[in-house]
Amino acid sequence: MLKERARIVAYWVWTMDLVLTALAFLLAWWLRSHVAPLIAPSLFPTELYPLSRYLGLLPLVLAIWKLELKHGGHGEPRSRHRGSFDSSHPQEIPLRSGSE
Repeated sequence: MLKERARIVAYWVWTMDLVLTALAFLLAWWLRSHVAPLIAPSLFPTELYPLSRYLGLLPLVLAIWKLELKHGGHGEPRSRHRGSFDSSHPQEIPLRSGSE
């Protein structure tokens, strides 16, 4: 029961992450094309190409993000990751001073 519920929640979070990524893509185009020229016309003198020219990139963006979510270790419990420091880099181990 708990595993099934966790699976449903994980799927919902994963789906929402992809939906929000698509919305961010569209929002970025709209901001750059319509808002930025109004705010800073010297930096953004023209609008972008029509959105239809960029929509072909959206499946690629979503595929890359899907792979990152699946293989990047995001969403896994902290206990499944390595410890808080990597022993192969001893300079990164936090040291305490004697005065604390």
